[in-house]
Amino acid sequence: MDFASILPSVLSHFASLYPQMQVELRIEGNAALAEAIERSQIDLAVVIGHEERAAARTVGELDVVWIASSSFTPSPGQPLPLAALGPQCIFRRRAIQHLEGANIPYRIAANSPSLDGLWAALLGGLGITSRTALNLPESLVSSRSLHNLPALGRLSVTLDRHSNSSGVATDRMASLLTGALGAVLRLQTKAKARRNVGNSIGGQLAGGKIKHKLSSPVC
Repeated sequence: MDFASILPSVLSHFASLYPQMQVELRIEGNAALAEAIERSQIDLAVVIGHEERAAARTVGELDVVWIASSSFTPSPGQPLPLAALGPQCIFRRRAIQHLEGANIPYRIAANSPSLDGLWAALLGGLGITSRTALNLPESLVSSRSLHNLPALGRLSVTLDRHSNSSGVATDRMASLLTGALGAVLRLQTKAKARRNVGNSIGGQLAGGKIKHKLSSPVC
């Protein structure tokens, strides 16, 4: 989960401000979260790679990188083995788009519905994947051009809020999420700058209760 690290502080802060509110945390794929916002099923969601949606407000951007085990080496003359989440995953689509654009043969070597399964496949040396470098397990390495693969660019991080969502509590949750996300994105930018120098959630309000889906997108 790319933004799992922000959830404890955001949730505890919100609970201290609104102890009577009920919070529902749901962690799903980015596309599912964006669609839930459009259907007015949730109030707020943190989403990666769907900035074109009407409800999206861009908070920042993240680099998309290639990730593999430190011991993984592509086999010469063989299609590149990809480990990936489902077909709706923005990172899977980004990887395939750039591989096809560079005429690099590939095959889906591991297909997982969860990040735990994806990490297990990578740690087992089954292939390579693409996503952000946030919260990577140990023994995995990442780079924008790992094994000389094409750079994958960046994706926008947005806080999505459906048009019927209102209220002081929802405003406060949105503010907490924006602040926490901004801090994470600034840290990534500083880390990227240091590397360059060295190298030269959604929720639904109903009946006085807030059911917050603070989404740490899984794909």
